Amino acid sequence: MASPILAAKLAVTLTDHRLWEKVIAVCIAAFLLSTALLGSCGAMTYTDLGFEVSELFSAQINEFNAIFESGERINDKLLYAIYAKLFAENDKLKGQIERLLDCFVTDDKLSPLSDSDAIFDKIEATFGLSVNAYMRTQIERLSTQMPSGYEDRAILLRNLNSEDGKTNIGLINFCMNALEAGSGYVYGAYGQDVTMSFLRQQQAMFRTDPSANLTDSEVNFIFETYSGKPSFDCIGLIKAYEWIDEDTGVIRYRSNGFQDIGANGMLESAEISGDIASIPEIPGLAVCMEGHIGVYIGNGEVIEAKGNHAGVVKTNLSEGGWTRWMQLPGITYLTDGTHPYGTKKVVLENGRIKEITTGVVSGKGDFQWPLPAPYGKDWITDTAGARWNPYTHMYENAHGAIDIGAPAMTPIYAAADGTVTLSTWHDSYGNFVKIDHGNGWATLYAHQTQRAAVVGQHVSAGDLIGYVGTTGDSTGNHLHFEIRYQENRLDPLQFFE
Repeated sequence: MASPILAAKLAVTLTDHRLWEKVIAVCIAAFLLSTALLGSCGAMTYTDLGFEVSELFSAQINEFNAIFESGERINDKLLYAIYAKLFAENDKLKGQIERLLDCFVTDDKLSPLSDSDAIFDKIEATFGLSVNAYMRTQIERLSTQMPSGYEDRAILLRNLNSEDGKTNIGLINFCMNALEAGSGYVYGAYGQDVTMSFLRQQQAMFRTDPSANLTDSEVNFIFETYSGKPSFDCIGLIKAYEWIDEDTGVIRYRSNGFQDIGANGMLESAEISGDIASIPEIPGLAVCMEGHIGVYIGNGEVIEAKGNHAGVVKTNLSEGGWTRWMQLPGITYLTDGTHPYGTKKVVLENGRIKEITTGVVSGKGDFQWPLPAPYGKDWITDTAGARWNPYTHMYENAHGAIDIGAPAMTPIYAAADGTVTLSTWHDSYGNFVKIDHGNGWATLYAHQTQRAAVVGQHVSAGDLIGYVGTTGDSTGNHLHFEIRYQENRLDPLQFFE
């Protein structure tokens, strides 16, 4: 039983309304603060994890998306949120990427599921989990914070391989690839993907450097605009090409014999340079100003990693404020020949640009060569007719096509005008496109990394329809190209000189 003194103190306390108001206010503030901290920490943890696992899923997502018609895509934002919430901390469920991805597509795997409840239902059935309505709502809310549209990094490798090593043409194509990938700008970056953890790392590393411009608001802008995409700073765009392994796509710091030097240091080490007014029409020259550098691609145009808000852009040489040009140390400047130039080709004469033309190589009759220069007949790895099949390790009577070797993501062009009748997946052909040219004629393009044509689309000769790959029964990157007449496969070489 309480003492009389304690009872009296308690009575006074209970009747002191102002004291109770203070106590209640403190309790409410403590509750709100703890809730905010827990909520923000949880959101930050899950969201950062989502940014990191985007790379974990990217290859498989791209394989699925390449099969879907009409440009449909897996709901990757929901995928990352589900993985972060349900799988990342569950040791029994880790490593279940393929099974989880199957929950995001129809049973025949030809279309993505668009209804989130259908996805959750498949997850429950597949993994024996219970995802109630409240949890579903929380995960969908979390998905809004996730990155989307992770880019296939194979695009950075397109048209790079060269027997001459690192060249000015390879540099130009790398810059064009980075531009096409929608790459962002991050101070100190040389090809890293934009994730919040990478941005925070760069922010901490350059916290005393005002030129980095990595304030919290700028970091948030970069993330919201470029999350999941490659990033570069101005000199990093050049160094990434110098350091990239053209077989694997790995960019390894200070590799391939190239050191880490800044824009000003690179200009100082250049043996050939001059005032910008005297710049020759040589593709792949670097153009400079104090503290900034870009790559001249010819025809009065420059590709540069310009800043947080612009990212990697193509600009006019005359409007850039450039003061000097130089040949980059360690880069081989090709002097003659025809070379890939993005989706076109460039003809060099004495190192200068003679002409830039369309990407197809002229054929004979009604068909044009389906790959850009230099991937012509010299690049054929297998002809039509009897052959030893490198995939099955058996002889076969008729190949019925030519195989043309080319790097992954080399563009594939329609060989003639026509209508796309098939754009799908086949266990042997992999990703392939078939075009009907009328009067019994058709062409087929197999083993693509990614298809760019859809069924019913009318295409003209030279239109982009996909990219070289090694899907299906394939032992390396190449295009399997068929010409058919009334469904009989003919030797395509008879149509080309």
